[in-house]
Amino acid sequence: MDSESESSDNESLGDFQRQARKISAGRIADSTKQNYASKLRAWKKWMGSYKPEKLDEEGELILPIDHDTMLAFLGSIIYIDQAKTKMRANSTIMGYYSALKYYYSEKRVTFNSSVDLKNFLSGYQKETARARENGELPSFEGKQFISLSTYRKIANFALKRNGSDSNFTHLYLVLCWNLMGRSNTTAHLNMSNIKWENDSFIIDIPRHKGDQTGEFASSKHIFANPFMPEICPVLALALYTFSCSFISSAETRGSKLFDGSNPEAAFNRWLHSKPLRDIPEEDLGMKPENIGSHSFRKGAATHVSSFDVVTETNVNFRAGWNQGRVRSRYIFGTPGADQLIGRILAGLNIHDCLEFLCIPPHFHDNALDCSEWQQIVMDFQGYPVGFKRCLHYLLATLCYHQEWIQESCHPRHPIFNSRAWNSGIIVRLKEFVIIERKNCSCGILATGVPTLWAAIGIFDKIDLKLTQTNSAVKEYHDEIKAVTSLLPGKVCEILQENYSIQGIAPITVLQMKNVMREQANMLLDEIRRNTPNHGSMPAQEENTTSLENTTIYPMWTWGGRFHFVPEGFIFPYCTTKALWDYWFFGTELPQKILINEIIECRRELEEEHRIRTSRFSQLQWISIFNEATKYRLTSSNK
Repeated sequence: MDSESESSDNESLGDFQRQARKISAGRIADSTKQNYASKLRAWKKWMGSYKPEKLDEEGELILPIDHDTMLAFLGSIIYIDQAKTKMRANSTIMGYYSALKYYYSEKRVTFNSSVDLKNFLSGYQKETARARENGELPSFEGKQFISLSTYRKIANFALKRNGSDSNFTHLYLVLCWNLMGRSNTTAHLNMSNIKWENDSFIIDIPRHKGDQTGEFASSKHIFANPFMPEICPVLALALYTFSCSFISSAETRGSKLFDGSNPEAAFNRWLHSKPLRDIPEEDLGMKPENIGSHSFRKGAATHVSSFDVVTETNVNFRAGWNQGRVRSRYIFGTPGADQLIGRILAGLNIHDCLEFLCIPPHFHDNALDCSEWQQIVMDFQGYPVGFKRCLHYLLATLCYHQEWIQESCHPRHPIFNSRAWNSGIIVRLKEFVIIERKNCSCGILATGVPTLWAAIGIFDKIDLKLTQTNSAVKEYHDEIKAVTSLLPGKVCEILQENYSIQGIAPITVLQMKNVMREQANMLLDEIRRNTPNHGSMPAQEENTTSLENTTIYPMWTWGGRFHFVPEGFIFPYCTTKALWDYWFFGTELPQKILINEIIECRRELEEEHRIRTSRFSQLQWISIFNEATKYRLTSSNK
């Protein structure tokens, strides 16, 4: 009886040990174990050829292995080709070294690294650096990072691809970029860890390769981008969810987001497929063979780090990179910093405040009741509670981008065979979709907004007001310009309608002067007719001067009015006798300028050329003599 009890205790003890070892083995990810197994097979194969005594009957390595044998193996795998022209990457050599250390730990044998091994590994790093400098190796190690523009092109290619898995590949690559995590992390996403909060959906990452214990588990905020639908995470999740809801229910899949036993391998096969590799290098901006699942993680981290509003610490939190013991213990990630990075990763334009703070498409009220949801989503009740709330925003996004989906997706895309697309619900609800910028009246607020952006938003509003004011001023200016161009014609019309002299209009200045002279002559004739004949005045009948015989003296226009002398006229400085000769015999003076007119217009002469009062007195006597001569000649003729 005691032996049976002891045997039972031993079996229980063995079970406990196996359970404990299983948990210990879980410290290393399955993908890493597969990588180590591949490299250990290379160790065993080489030992079988050069050191068969280091293999047991089952073909396993006999430990420990001497350091010289280790150096010999590492030296044999330096070159890829037989010609020894192309070296392996430094990370590849380190992978073989790490695989052997893992094998030691599994066999519970202490691994002692020699100085020679350390010197070899350090020297190989410098050797590969020289090879890159000489062009023998690529300038980068591993898969190349992709830019935002290349990421958009690959996403577009996935949507336009003919295949039932196009929705899977599109969502997978979009999440790899936005989560900024490893492909393995994306492959193991669980719907129960996805929920909606305010203006973004949140994915909880319980653990990842860099945090196997889950000590630094984090939540990552994923935002919509209605301006670039091809990389909008919310639209990608909507296309996948409503396409797959009738392929497999939530109960069939469990709570896994992606179907299949190995989604990571399926995505890698698509990345290395011929259609993607046939894309021209100039279109992608890089060689297609340099793109791997890790390219999205590298590209996302590089893209975010290019903005000065994002700190290196917050990038490390988002990517799940180790920050050292001190930082890990005293510095923790905050939702606000992760939300800012989420908006940048979504592709929102950080230089456009209104676009960067946009709110995803949504409905103000519940768009569908439970029975209607059951019609378009199989086993709606079986979905996790947090994911159910996401469906409200997924459907609104699908309605908002209906036309774009019709134009951009391949005609055989699975979404076109879904119940949600063909039930008429999208057409019915499209007019109720709301998309706002910054905040919405239903209570949704834009998160992930730096403090500076609040001031920028105010300035944007001022700029918008100024733009509207400038447009209004320009319209008024054009109207005023149009009116002023018609103003002269309108004034002329009004003058012609309201200004006339006995019905005759218009008249010139010369005509006015002639009329005035005629009236003056008639007045003189009337005065002479009524004046007694003293002999000094000619008789009225014989002295009547007609308008035809009246001398018309010229006038000049300068200085804004009429003048009796031309502009710049200089009165001659000479004696009275010379002036007399000039008047009657010379040609120096204008022929029809009357002396009395010159005297009356004394102020019109320039200041520096004025004549003294005595000189004008002499001119007056010449004028009187001239008139007397005319009178005497008239009397003698009579």
